[in-house]
Amino acid sequence: MPTPTTLNGFWSEEVARQQASLAAARLQQIQTQTEEQAALAAFAASASALQAAKDKVEACRKQLAAIALPADSAPVLAQMRAALIAARQAAASHVRNAAAQRRLAEQRQAQAVGVTAAEQALAAAQQEKQAAEAASAVRQPWLAGALGGLKTNAQAALTDLETAARAKVEADLPSHANDARSLLKQARLRAALAATAQTGQAELAAGVQDASADWQEASGRKADKLARLAASFALAVAALGRFAQSQPSIDQARASLQALASLAGSALSAAQQAELFDPAQLAAREAALEKLAACDDKRRLRDAAENAYQAGLFSARFAAPDSSEADLQALPPLKPLFDARNTAQGQLDSAETALAAVAGVLESWFAAVPEPVWERLEQLDAALATLKAIKDSNITDLKAAVSNGEKALAEALDAASLERRQLAVLHDALARREAEARAGMDLLSGRQRAALRFIAPV
Repeated sequence: MPTPTTLNGFWSEEVARQQASLAAARLQQIQTQTEEQAALAAFAASASALQAAKDKVEACRKQLAAIALPADSAPVLAQMRAALIAARQAAASHVRNAAAQRRLAEQRQAQAVGVTAAEQALAAAQQEKQAAEAASAVRQPWLAGALGGLKTNAQAALTDLETAARAKVEADLPSHANDARSLLKQARLRAALAATAQTGQAELAAGVQDASADWQEASGRKADKLARLAASFALAVAALGRFAQSQPSIDQARASLQALASLAGSALSAAQQAELFDPAQLAAREAALEKLAACDDKRRLRDAAENAYQAGLFSARFAAPDSSEADLQALPPLKPLFDARNTAQGQLDSAETALAAVAGVLESWFAAVPEPVWERLEQLDAALATLKAIKDSNITDLKAAVSNGEKALAEALDAASLERRQLAVLHDALARREAEARAGMDLLSGRQRAALRFIAPV
């Protein structure tokens, strides 16, 4: 059977396999129950035959005891010999029947557990199939649809409104051709710096998750490859879904830009305008702002060095879990990262010292910006970020990530299913052999007695 390339295809095949497995398990259970009933009857019959043969031997012994002349005992001795043969044959048969009854009873119990497990596996597969079909029904229109209109709509909103909205909002904040002396630019860079810090933490977490997945996948087990593939596929579907359903976000962003572009005037009062753009303070403020820009630049470098160090520390600890951090810092590969972090921290400390001398100037300048101005800037930047992300999206890549991710996951699920069935065969064989060995030990003495006394198979 060809390897499935979609989740619907895999789960349809898996449900069919589980249905066949359950039907086979139930049939085996019925067959075993029938055989067990026959074995119980045979066990009871051999027990009766054995007792009857023993009774016959005992009766012959009593007859011999009552005979006065040895010459008269020949017929009874012949009967006793035949009774002994029958008793030993019955004993051997009884041992065989006991072994068969024991084996079938344990087999029936194991099969009952197997039927329950098969029922649960089928129910789980059917649930997964339903979920896969529902999810596929949601994403197929995204994959089949022509989504280029979303990019067009986003671009149209930017073309129509970006310039006017920027003009209304950005006019309320001091700007400069030199980014380091522009309050508008530095405010935006500081907001981006906060986002970058969060991104760095997310990357560190992703690095640990990747290392964990690498460790699991190193086992060679097919099932251990599923987690990463499933997570990757889910992210791809989420990304395509966000884009495919982005028209409300486009409409909202367009409305925001329209509202900003339509503002009647500045958010600043005359007094606020005079304070914020005061020419007498401008040079000192811009000089102080340069120190803030330099400090933030050093902070970005320090944060990057810190993240690189933390990633290297994790790798070093993973490789040498019994070493202390101090020991690891003294040797490559962690030492260069440790030194780089310390250097970056020293440069940041120096920049912060320089900034502290003019902090009061900057604090008063930032405080001179009223909250409505900041809110308008946040509204503008959020709308622009939304529209530009949609405009710059690569639809082909988004769709390919989903299609390729589904194919990889479906193939991995199929391989893991085969592996699981192979392990089931192995575990079943182990359980059977262990049960047979236990039963054999329990019946060993009876078999030895029967084998010692008679030629019948035991």
